[in-house]
Amino acid sequence: MYGVGGALPAVYTERFRTRIYNERVVHPGVWNKIVVVARENDDEAILNHALIQSRRRHRTQALRSRYLAQGIRQPGRVG
Repeated sequence: MYGVGGALPAVYTERFRTRIYNERVVHPGVWNKIVVVARENDDEAILNHALIQSRRRHRTQALRSRYLAQGIRQPGRVG
């Protein structure tokens, strides 16, 4: 999820309806993050969002593997 003050990838503003999660869900301790809002029958939005997230995670995991293979600690990570 992307934070309110963070940079949201352009694809989200171009293709999706986004909102702040804690403005839609009222519950103690709810996240203050940007989320995609889609109707349950909006298969295109749901699948496109899943595809974007999958690619993002794959890139992150590939980068993490590359750092580990080179014996380099990842920037910004503790431990």
